[in-house]
Amino acid sequence: MALVTIRSCEGDIFTIDASIASLSPVIACMVEDNGPEEEIPLPAVTSASLRRCLNYCKELHRFKNETEKHQPPSACLHGIANDDELAQLRWASKLLDLDLLHLLAVIPTRVYISGVASKRSPWVDAVTGYYWLQYQTTRDLLPAYQKVDGLNRWLYLDATCCWRVGGSGAMRARLSGDFAGYLRSKPSDFASSPVSAAGWQLCFDIGHWESQPVLLVTGSTFPVKPMIGTDDWCR
Repeated sequence: MALVTIRSCEGDIFTIDASIASLSPVIACMVEDNGPEEEIPLPAVTSASLRRCLNYCKELHRFKNETEKHQPPSACLHGIANDDELAQLRWASKLLDLDLLHLLAVIPTRVYISGVASKRSPWVDAVTGYYWLQYQTTRDLLPAYQKVDGLNRWLYLDATCCWRVGGSGAMRARLSGDFAGYLRSKPSDFASSPVSAAGWQLCFDIGHWESQPVLLVTGSTFPVKPMIGTDDWCR
């Protein structure tokens, strides 16, 4: 197994299997030109971003070799503290030509759910409103959104790749099915955001769901966090 050594702009050294690191086309070209024995300097990439990019390559390598592909390569998003770190990661993923850039581009940091038509369901007020992306994630390291009104409501991607609103326990376990949560979408792509989801249904009674054709989910990416209660969250 050939190993390659990569140096970040802070001088930190990362050693990783060459076949995994080469999932970055940029690193693959450097390994092909110079061989895996020569250290690869990346003076424009921070240690934190490089670590996340390499973790993404590890996940992607594992994901491509799994027969049961239930987990997307997104754990590199776990633990990001602020928008500056997110911006640095976007820069590093662009520099290394990783699909991570696409993954980051479709994840909004704030979401607003509105247009739930029926008032017959007791869950209308519980699901409508603003949700903020939290870097505390599900057990599979997927992003989740917490409702900002203090209620125990989370918007998360469940085990069947449906976006769903439920409690914190359901979010952490990625619960799915007819008896989990209050609002759900049709199955989505692994790298989707709730904004692109379709086929939303609202729970009216235990196990009974009805379509919500006029429900609207809007969002935006990388904003400065506004004061809760202002009208410019999703503009």
